[in-house]
Amino acid sequence: MKFISFRILAATTFALMALVTSAQADYKAGENAYLAKDYAKAFSEWAPLANEGDPKAQYSLGNMYAAGHGVEKNNEEALKLWYKAYRQGNSDAALRIASIAIVGKNYKLAVPFLRFAAVAGNADAQFFLGSAYLLGFGISKDTSKALLWLKLAEAGKNIDASFALGNIYRGIYDHPKDEERSCNHYVTGVSRGEVESLAVEYMKLSADCYMSGAGVDKSTSKAVKWYENAAENGSLEAQKSLGILFFTGDHVPKDISRSAKWFLKAAEQGDLISQKLIAKMYSKGDGVQKDLASAAKWFAIVADRGDIDGQVEYAMALLLGRGVEKDEAKALGLLRKTAQDGDMSAQLFYAGALLRGLGTDVDPVEGYKWLILAAKQGSRDAVGLMAVYGKKLTQSQLAIASQLASEWSENNQQSK
Repeated sequence: MKFISFRILAATTFALMALVTSAQADYKAGENAYLAKDYAKAFSEWAPLANEGDPKAQYSLGNMYAAGHGVEKNNEEALKLWYKAYRQGNSDAALRIASIAIVGKNYKLAVPFLRFAAVAGNADAQFFLGSAYLLGFGISKDTSKALLWLKLAEAGKNIDASFALGNIYRGIYDHPKDEERSCNHYVTGVSRGEVESLAVEYMKLSADCYMSGAGVDKSTSKAVKWYENAAENGSLEAQKSLGILFFTGDHVPKDISRSAKWFLKAAEQGDLISQKLIAKMYSKGDGVQKDLASAAKWFAIVADRGDIDGQVEYAMALLLGRGVEKDEAKALGLLRKTAQDGDMSAQLFYAGALLRGLGTDVDPVEGYKWLILAAKQGSRDAVGLMAVYGKKLTQSQLAIASQLASEWSENNQQSK
């Protein structure tokens, strides 16, 4: 009898194994069809398995209904199938249910499903659960638990978890700053991702880490690599950083042409410093072909943004017709404004215009007044011109100019 019982048990076991193997083969056939976008065949393979209670098939069939692949889109049917799969321990299905709840901002409902999938080892669920603890979404804030789940997710190679950890140690979430740990997590994240899918912010931050050597071995070449990856994907800060690096030659070989390339890209995105620098580079032919029209264009943009240096440069371009149609009246107006704002160069150039009658009548007293004010700020050119024009003015004119300069200085000081 024992021998017969053993034979029955063995036969039953082999039969069950055959059924499992057959189900696995059917599921794989459905998976291959789905990847080939043969949704009809995928459905025909998975539907019977799902009806028989196979959790993987239920989960996959739910995905088909959610996406409308081979069937009419039906979120309710998808949710039913995912729930069946979840009840049988499928963590991917639990995560999909949680995702639906998160999209609907029902974070409290999402948390138990996230925890189920997270405990099962699903790295994506661990990331979302850690984020929930970090932000207090559907659960009380708890940074220590957030760190626990995010570190588990990072160990499971979840890139977003690495960036979240980097942000925590960067001090963004009221956690003590730890630059080395922050950098270590940022670099871990970018090293695991595809450049096309990475946020430019984290590429830029990783470049900063390699440049400083915080939390990672200092590497200028790796810093430049990640700056360029970020810059090529539109990071203004990375573009500006590269412009400065190649302009100064600090830590990298000086390369004015590469510097100009990145300053121009940052300028086109609206960075004021880059706009000023590319304007000067065009005006001098540094790193780019000399182009006075382009220089004037960028100086005009900077001037319109209220930058005093840009206003002075654009005024001189207008005054001399340098890269732009000559307009002495407009130039004089800009110089007068910036001189009144206290800019030494503007005071010097405005004085010159008044003394020479550029765009206005000659006014030696007013012109000399502005020479005095520019000289007081350290302009050697103003001192030299005072020696020249001091011989052309009468003692009375010099006294009046000196009095006017003193009054302007006093009024300007009071206004501050």
